[in-house]
Amino acid sequence: MWLVPPCGRALLENGIERLVYISSPSIYTVKCDRYDIREEQAPKYNDLNHYIRSKLSAERVVEDVHQKGLETVILRPRADWVGIQVLCPAAAANMRIGIPLMREGLNTVDLTSVENVAQACQLALTARAADGMAFNITNGEP
Repeated sequence: MWLVPPCGRALLENGIERLVYISSPSIYTVKCDRYDIREEQAPKYNDLNHYIRSKLSAERVVEDVHQKGLETVILRPRADWVGIQVLCPAAAANMRIGIPLMREGLNTVDLTSVENVAQACQLALTARAADGMAFNITNGEP
């Protein structure tokens, strides 16, 4: 896990004013399709895989340090197109030539533009009203 309780204590002890944690909308994953998921629908626990458990565990740490006085914001950006091209060029190539990746190409995926993710990060760092909140970052157009 990237963020563990000693790290949370270190933030508080060293005068850090705000923590912006990049989580994942994978925390909402279940074995059926879901649409229009709201931030308040975040589960406290999801045992589907280790990645999801680690993200939820880290979010609990962020919430804990927020309760202790640190300003925090949690962002949950969906995979961005630039990230897919960099991290998984084979998947990007398959998408460009139309090879179905899942469900014979009938799956719906919302990829978030890197510009929207960057803007969300900037706002999370500067907007006082965002303190203590979590935001799903999406283009809103699957």
